Amino acid sequence: MSETTENLSKSASVIEVERKFTITEDSERKLQEVGASCLQQKSFEDSYYDTDTYELTLKDHWLRQREGQWELKSPPEQRDTESKTAQYAESIATDEILQKLTAILKTNSTASDHYGENPDQLADFVKKHNLKAFAVFKTNRRSYRLDGGFQVDLDETDFGYRVGEIELVVGHDGDVAAALQKIDRLAEKLGFSSTTRIAGKMDAYLQKYSSSHYAKLLAAEVLHAK
Repeated sequence: MSETTENLSKSASVIEVERKFTITEDSERKLQEVGASCLQQKSFEDSYYDTDTYELTLKDHWLRQREGQWELKSPPEQRDTESKTAQYAESIATDEILQKLTAILKTNSTASDHYGENPDQLADFVKKHNLKAFAVFKTNRRSYRLDGGFQVDLDETDFGYRVGEIELVVGHDGDVAAALQKIDRLAEKLGFSSTTRIAGKMDAYLQKYSSSHYAKLLAAEVLHAK
């Protein structure tokens, strides 16, 4: 979740439009040449949860806990499936996450399952429905900001994978197409564009540590090979 996302209202989803790129020795120099300013450098740990049969991820829903904060990434109502740029609606409000999880898992809510803003409810839901962490890894991140609302993250994981990401956050599905064009133009300007898909951290993690889960996601066309 970017700093921009954290500053938006927690009562509604936002849409993250992200394009991956391969980090090279010149990446930071190129960012500095176009006037990018370094926001911060930080480290964090992500834990991703699902059922034993991967009911969430096979529907492209990614439940994550990052440093105590629960987040859910899910497909937006409109998505450009031909683009190499990822597009996800991100929910950080407890009630919204629980409603989406309930719909996916087809669970029956009861009076005791009243949805509020207590994050402990998510931990209780995860335990009650036997969701388990299928991926846990740490990331060292350097974040840059550019005019126009762009954030560029340079990530290195504790399992040895490095990847960069250009991100714009928008509030409505109707803004996605314009965001895709802006990101593509910036990628070209920085020399970060690619004719093939760049694997994200999760793709790389599953290929390395859970090939069967990765194969199922490829078969379901949730993830895509290069």
